[in-house]
Amino acid sequence: MTRFTSQKGGVRAFTLIEIMAAMAVLAIVVLMLGRILNDTSRAWEIGSREGESAALSRALLALIATDLSSAIAGPEPGMGFTTTTNSIAFVRRQPARSGSGTNHRRGLRAIRYELYSHSDIPNQTDFQTMRMRDANLWGETGFPSAASFNSEPIYYYIREFRVQAYDDNGQATTFTNSPVLPAWVDLYLAVVTDTDAVGFADMTEQQRLFRTQRFSTRVFFPQRTGLRPETY
Repeated sequence: MTRFTSQKGGVRAFTLIEIMAAMAVLAIVVLMLGRILNDTSRAWEIGSREGESAALSRALLALIATDLSSAIAGPEPGMGFTTTTNSIAFVRRQPARSGSGTNHRRGLRAIRYELYSHSDIPNQTDFQTMRMRDANLWGETGFPSAASFNSEPIYYYIREFRVQAYDDNGQATTFTNSPVLPAWVDLYLAVVTDTDAVGFADMTEQQRLFRTQRFSTRVFFPQRTGLRPETY
């Protein structure tokens, strides 16, 4: 290759081929940097979504655990503690409202956490929605009618919500309208982010397992003796 030098200072100049080669190398570096930045941005976005999902999941379990820790044994027939594989129903105390009377209860509240299929959620085969149904028990006898319960969805894209109750012997037991509370309850929750839910049906089973976040907590019951009739 011919080299060109300046006659005045003897400084070599760049050839056209060298300049074109340098521009090609620069273009490759810019493309590589762009891909790195894009991958970093995408990883940050995924991490943010997963972090938000994890925080919401822990908050949901904390909410259920807080309500459960205030649960009382069935104060009267028909108001017992009930569990299924994916739901839990109980009565808890809450601050009493002002006023008194023979029919006034000291802030009893019936609560049920359960899964159901929400019409606005795509791919209902893989996901369900968590809702809380609750009703204040101020003067009526027994559980209120189903129409009296408030019902509100509180979490979407749940793959699994599992409830396991244990008796005093540490044996896994199903409680059905029980007048006593279990020794403790284990709660399991498996969720995915809303973005992962969109393409979940096209994922392999291994990819599904990798994208699913799992959480659990254990709840004990400090008020296992129930309420005497004259206390509410």
